[in-house]
Order: sequence, then structure tokens, then C-alpha cells
Amino acid sequence: MSACFPRIFRVAFFLLLPFGGSCTTDPNEQETEPVEEEPDLDTGTEPDSDTGTKPNGAFPWSVLDGEILYRSTIDGELHCDARIALTGTSYTGECEGCEWAFSIEAEVSEDNGSADCEMAPQLSYIANANYDSLSMAYVPVLETYSWWGDTYTYEVLMTGYDYFYYGTVYGPYWFPVSSSDESTGTFSRVGNEIEWTFDLEYLASAEAYSDLCDDFSESGSTQPYGGGFQGSSDLDCEGEIFDIWSFTTTDSGATLSVTVDTSSDDTAFDPMIWLRGPDDCSLIRADDNYECTYDPVAYRCPSLQVEESEAGNYQVVVASYGSCAGKTAAYALRVDGPLSGELLLELDDIQRYGETTHVLDIDGSATLIE
Repeated sequence: MSACFPRIFRVAFFLLLPFGGSCTTDPNEQETEPVEEEPDLDTGTEPDSDTGTKPNGAFPWSVLDGEILYRSTIDGELHCDARIALTGTSYTGECEGCEWAFSIEAEVSEDNGSADCEMAPQLSYIANANYDSLSMAYVPVLETYSWWGDTYTYEVLMTGYDYFYYGTVYGPYWFPVSSSDESTGTFSRVGNEIEWTFDLEYLASAEAYSDLCDDFSESGSTQPYGGGFQGSSDLDCEGEIFDIWSFTTTDSGATLSVTVDTSSDDTAFDPMIWLRGPDDCSLIRADDNYECTYDPVAYRCPSLQVEESEAGNYQVVVASYGSCAGKTAAYALRVDGPLSGELLLELDDIQRYGETTHVLDIDGSATLIE
């Protein structure tokens, strides 16, 4: 089997993000360092020397019975902690270079993780709206290419999947879970018993204060609104920081409106806002809803309205999308509704994006049954 996975297993986790990847990468785009050949594992059988495409039903085992222990943390806090039961049936598609392959059905049998745990389908075999038709395959000889065109071989446990995007199915794609270079995980087989691991620590960048509610929406407003409560401040043009304003309402069912406008010709920019509700998640986002008083280089100003709002504490997040007339992005904020107290600039010029440390620890085992 020839593929585009040259010693990139330690960084291949980008495939866990919600988009597909294929194995059509130009070999010159990959860089590989020579590695020593790993000794053959004692499998109790001679390795399969046939690395061609396996026809349907040609694999030596027809059933897989196994489980995965899936654990992850974010900044040291427990995120996922699940035990997953795996059931595999003989893979009915073609699998180039595979000694065996199974279509996998997975079910969480024990879950001690947090409520917002999201497990990567390629590692958990739990399908979601984008990833489906998950499979597991073992490739004893996977050829990879270096930057200089050299060829190296690996022994690889892989996950296959189809990717759904706007009504179209793409795939199957293949994700390397564990390989003989042990860059992110290990794989072993003794007789018909297999074990594998996947361990990874990585940094992820995320926009702060952007937790979405289940009913999050985009503002459909087409006009600015007045406001009995007003404030003003400025931002950077690049959009690396934002301001957070807060207010409190005591009347449930009231209508709230929020508008941001530019302040002068030389400080005009393209602003955007979102409103966070009493449960600390984002309700609605606004951008390009009406013509600013002072035009930015491009785009328009935001406004939003929430009917039948809940009583409680709210936050308005104001950020820049660029298109600045000068070096400073100045704005005026207006809020209208039954506010109790003042409109306060709670946080001024805070970093818009932050990094979090994610750690994945996956242990899997299974029995192959004829």
C-alpha cells in the first residue's frame, strides 16, 4: 500500500477536525526522516505478504470483539472518560494492502466524563453527523515518501471513515491511529489478540466568551436601534482583542436591543457583536446589519434584537473585523430595554483568542474471531 503518511503520525491529529482529508498529497510536500525498521511482532503466524487490494470477504477473520478506554483532559481538567464497546464485522469494501479490516459499530458502555465531552470519531469509532461508516484496518506494509523522494515502510493500524459535507458523502478516508514508529501510539498482535494506544498532547486556539447556546442565531436586523443606556470605547484594528459590556434585566419577556456604531471618520472600522445570556452562553451574533454613521473601508455596522428575553445578567462582546480608516477602532454602544442599574464596561481590551492544552489517552484491545 502506498500512502501519504510519511512520519507525520505525531501531527496527523488535524484530521480529527470537522473536515475530510484524502491521500492524494504530493510527496514533495511531506518531509520524512529515516527510521530504523522495527522487528516483526510475534503474531503466531507468518505475516501476510499480499499487499494488493483485498477483494470483499477475503480477510481471515470475520468478527471483532473489543473495547476502548477513552480519556482526555483540557488544561488539566477531566473532559472525556468513557469505556466503549466495539463490535466488528468483516469489511465489505476494498482495502488496499490490508491484512484484515472490519466495519465497526461502537457504543458507550460507561461514561464518567463531563457533559460537553466530544470524542473524536477516528479514535472512538462513535459516529456523528459528519463522520460515519467507521472501520478498522491493519496494514502490515505502508509505504511513505520523504521530502527527497525516499521510500519508508510502516506497520499501521488505521481508521476508515466517510465524511458528510452539505449533503454529499466523501471517502472513504483513512486515519493512522498507531504505527510501528510509535510517534503517537503503539500496536501489537499476539495470535488473535490485538492492543493499541494513541497518546497526544496539543495546543488549541479558541475564541473566548463564544460558548454557543442550543438556539444560537444570527441577527436579522436591518436597522439601528435607539438606547436609553450608552457607552463608548475603542479596539485594535486587527481584531486580537475585544471589550465586554454587562447589564442586568429584571423583567422576563421584555425586548432587548443592542446597536454598535462608528464614532468618527478617522476611527471607523467594521465592528461585530454577540450577546451572551444569563446562562453564560452566546445567544445571538450581529454583523453587517445597517449602514454605519461613519463608513469603514468596507462592510457595515451590527445591531440585534431579542424578544421575550429572560431576566438576568447579560454581556455584550464587541470586536473588530478590520476595514479600519485609521489605527484606532472607536465605537459607540447603545442598549435598550428594562435594565436594572448601569451599562458597565466589565472587561476592556482582553485577548480575543486563548490557547488550551488538550491531552488524549486512548487504550484499545480486541479479539479477532474467524
